[in-house]
Amino acid sequence: MLNRKTILPIAAIALIAGTYTAPAFSQNRFMDEAKAAAERRAENKAVRDAEHPEQAAKPAETTASTATPAPAETAPAAQTAPAQQPAATPAPVQ
Repeated sequence: MLNRKTILPIAAIALIAGTYTAPAFSQNRFMDEAKAAAERRAENKAVRDAEHPEQAAKPAETTASTATPAPAETAPAAQTAPAQQPAATPAPVQ
């Protein structure tokens, strides 16, 4: 029969092993929950956009206007572009 000297080390090893292996087995559940939540948010956003198209168009307009650079910002880049082109390679000798 098992006595205290045998049961306590076995229980301690089982406890230590359980704490290290539990996250590996439970991670799939958390990943599935995160995927389901992301799908729900995407579906809810699609429904909101369909029900209120004027609100869905406003953020797109504001991001397009802020993302477009001013013409003054693009002019220096256009002036430096020809200087960055590599020199022409010589024709091969036959």
